[in-house]
Amino acid sequence: ADTHEHVESLRHDVERAQAQYDAARAQIQGVQSQIDASQAQLEQAQAGLKQAQADAAQARVAFEDTELRARIDGRIGNKTVQVGQFVAAGTRTMTVVPVASLYLSANFKETQVGLMRAGQPA
Repeated sequence: ADTHEHVESLRHDVERAQAQYDAARAQIQGVQSQIDASQAQLEQAQAGLKQAQADAAQARVAFEDTELRARIDGRIGNKTVQVGQFVAAGTRTMTVVPVASLYLSANFKETQVGLMRAGQPA
């Protein structure tokens, strides 16, 4: 009778150990599924980051294309376009008057010369 009870006890121990093993295996599979889902989320976030970086670079280039630079120092003498207007490459947008070596030949009445100031509109 002791042997039969001992065998039954061992059988219950094996069943309990098998149940614990199955539970641990299921837990591992659940954690692995979470890891896989997290990996997919990470890859999606990385792709979003790359897209955002590309969009930022494209916006930076577009912004740089909105700036006009003259090859000389000077003042704007005549604008032929307005802010917000689209222009094609090579379109004349303004006249830049160099101020470093400006020479003016003009006729003024002597009564007007005393009233003239630098920066005054013509």
